[in-house]
Amino acid sequence: MKAEEQHRRSLTVLCSLSGYSRLAYYQHIHAVQKEAYQSELIIQQVLLIRKTQKKVGTRKLLLMMNDFFKSSSDRNGQGCFF
Repeated sequence: MKAEEQHRRSLTVLCSLSGYSRLAYYQHIHAVQKEAYQSELIIQQVLLIRKTQKKVGTRKLLLMMNDFFKSSSDRNGQGCFF
């Protein structure tokens, strides 16, 4: 038996024991990865702004990032910022 087949079988067994389908497991993994990617984009944008304006507050930073949120293809918003 190949290692990949063993992994698939063990994942199937774990999912059935926990009451979730494999599809739900993979959807959860995808959602977690997407959230991490969005958070990383926001952090990079904040660091870019803070290079020039080190003491800008959160509210003003949010106003400065409105264009970034509008242009983002993932539709990040204020909820992702806080």
